[in-house]
Amino acid sequence: MVNLFCFPALSALAWTSVVLGNTVDISNQGLTSIPQNIPLDTTNLNLCCNSLTYIPAQAFSPSLQVTMISLSQNQIASFHPEAFMGLDKLTSLLLDHNLLMIIPTNAFQGVPSLEHLNLCHNPIDTIEPDAFESLTSVISFDICNTQIKQLPVGVFPKIPSGYYVIDLDDNKLNFLPAGIFSGLYVSGLHLKNNEISALPEGGFRDLKVHYFVLENNKITYIPANAFSHIQGLLHLYLGGNQIAEIHPSAFQTVELELISLEDNKLDCISEDVFNQVSWLNYGIPINRRNQPGLILTNNNLTTIPPNIKTPYVGLDSNPIECNAICWVGLEFPLVSLSVECGQNGQYWDQTMPFPHLNCPPSPTCTLAPSGESIVFKLSSAYQTKQNFGTCRPVKS
Repeated sequence: MVNLFCFPALSALAWTSVVLGNTVDISNQGLTSIPQNIPLDTTNLNLCCNSLTYIPAQAFSPSLQVTMISLSQNQIASFHPEAFMGLDKLTSLLLDHNLLMIIPTNAFQGVPSLEHLNLCHNPIDTIEPDAFESLTSVISFDICNTQIKQLPVGVFPKIPSGYYVIDLDDNKLNFLPAGIFSGLYVSGLHLKNNEISALPEGGFRDLKVHYFVLENNKITYIPANAFSHIQGLLHLYLGGNQIAEIHPSAFQTVELELISLEDNKLDCISEDVFNQVSWLNYGIPINRRNQPGLILTNNNLTTIPPNIKTPYVGLDSNPIECNAICWVGLEFPLVSLSVECGQNGQYWDQTMPFPHLNCPPSPTCTLAPSGESIVFKLSSAYQTKQNFGTCRPVKS
């Protein structure tokens, strides 16, 4: 049943709301202040698309049973740290698409059950230390599409559950200080489409994360131990950067399912880079983006990096030299490779036995059809040590 109510405001005007069960919708009503007689049994309160500019202290009755408040698409430039004080059952707060520029210290007081906070699409350029200090039940921080260039160390709360996600995609972040994520235990850390040019010195110490996304930044070099200190890492996405060089110990002692380095500028990889990686194999999913293994698609590699013991290697769109395709024995090998060859090249050195290869019938190297891959399956028992090419000296 749908009921229509008129809520008196501080002025002589009134606004119409739609009530459906425990949901109260007061969107698109030109509100400039929060109505004060919202039904106390309201659980979902929609105040989006109004003209609110400021949320004062205790703007909502503490007797409200509300679990979700949407303040999206207003003109909110600031709010009092005690604006939502007393809303003990509030689990979702949407403040996206407003005009917030600063998130002050201890900004969200008195909401002990808050799990989802959305601050996306605000011109935020400053998040003060301890801004989220009181948020101890959070599951997701959505802070995407803002003007943030840097974050203070320790800004995110240390919650032992490990189930929350931090979304910092599509910001202006250009620097990650040492210890920026120390002590965090999160399921996902998303930093896609920022302006990060260097990884923090000493790597990401004391960080537990399962899915770490650093795609489409400006990273050029992966230093020693960059990811060695991360615990619980399963998927690492580094595609779409400008990575031209990887230190041999960048992934030292790392244990994971997937490293994606597609769309970078790698032309040679040291033989030690991946030989200390422990690859987890939980099967081959249909989604190629989440294919367990190593993705090196669309780089400048002419030789295949050795010492890789992974369930899958993606080498599509690399100028691999046909006569350099000599592969180490893999434990669960599935190699995706679009080969581009010279006029007289060959797929394999025909003096070597490849009894388990699923190769084309002709040894002559031909171009793969546009948009397709040539897939080779190798015997796990087969091992060879051929000339994989040498790499230039790496940085110390």
